[in-house]
Amino acid sequence: MTSSGRRKTARPKIGVLQLLQKELKTFDEENRPLLHHQDERLQLCLVLLECPVLAGLSEAQRFGRLRARKLLFDILRHLGQEVFFLFATAISITRLARISEETVLEVRQWWKTIRKCPNGKVQVAPQRKDH
Repeated sequence: MTSSGRRKTARPKIGVLQLLQKELKTFDEENRPLLHHQDERLQLCLVLLECPVLAGLSEAQRFGRLRARKLLFDILRHLGQEVFFLFATAISITRLARISEETVLEVRQWWKTIRKCPNGKVQVAPQRKDH
């Protein structure tokens, strides 16, 4: 509640497709380093693909991570590196775990409408830091 006693209205949640569209706009034809938050999310997703479950997580957390991992593998396999990269840099693992198959179908249809993927993003996408 605010100091006047009124409740704050929650900002509407941005949909997955809108997040991906916004993320795509951050790339252009130049090969630039990822922003800090993009790099962190990408690294977390790459680690998740290699090692899905960490000891010490609750059953719900393990389930969410496994669901997110399956989604990322499916995106990589069926939609390609570029879409995987957009998902990995734009969306948290927690939110990835809640994405429906219907949403993935919407993304597939949207991606077909993209005429040209920015070269800068394509060049950055395959890079990975060694830990």
